[in-house]
Amino acid sequence: MRNHNGPLEWLERNNFSKKARASEKRMRLVLCLVLIILPFLSVACDMPNVEDSFAFVYVDIGEELDNVASGFAVSSGYVVTAKHVVEESGNIYLQNWDGEVTRATVAFERSGADIVYLRPEKNIWEDFLSTGRPDKTGWARGCAVGRNDRDSIATICGTSKISKTEMTLFGMGAKHGMSGGPCIVDDLVIGVLSWSRKPKGSGPYEISDVGSSYCHLFSGAGTFVAVDDNSDAGIKPEL
Repeated sequence: MRNHNGPLEWLERNNFSKKARASEKRMRLVLCLVLIILPFLSVACDMPNVEDSFAFVYVDIGEELDNVASGFAVSSGYVVTAKHVVEESGNIYLQNWDGEVTRATVAFERSGADIVYLRPEKNIWEDFLSTGRPDKTGWARGCAVGRNDRDSIATICGTSKISKTEMTLFGMGAKHGMSGGPCIVDDLVIGVLSWSRKPKGSGPYEISDVGSSYCHLFSGAGTFVAVDDNSDAGIKPEL
């Protein structure tokens, strides 16, 4: 006697097999994502002591101190910040964590990168940050530090991708005033916080609370060019 339920049973078994395979693929995808993200969630970002070397950067544009940004002292006696912070500016003032203020001039700027070295009139910092090259390109746990308001600093950390010239902090928008702050991987400052980009395109230097943030690396392309008359007597900031 012929079994008329055969085709129906075959279709049910085949449909179940497809569902099982789809479920298995989803589980594998979830597992892969967990294995990729877990190291970045579970391991804290190594951070140097930033407060004693941090610089609040004030720039007068026109008749007022209009632009307030971030910077940091380095071992050569200079203070590093982003080039766009001091472009087309008049006087530059630097303030340390204790509220002491000194004037500064641009000593070196890096061609092809948003990095400048400022020469303060006097050294008012108790410490400095060590700069260097990243050990390798690719994915890393990265952090950036910058001005939160006039009396405090903020830190953003998370999954980042390092190229030869730039580090991208995905999904972490820098706040206004954080430009020029240090970008850190494994307790080493590898670059300068440059800009954030809105999801649907905006000017490269428009800071947004959403999107991703970008750091220009010291090891990137371009060379440091002396700007002021005293730069030849100083230490050139090459790595």
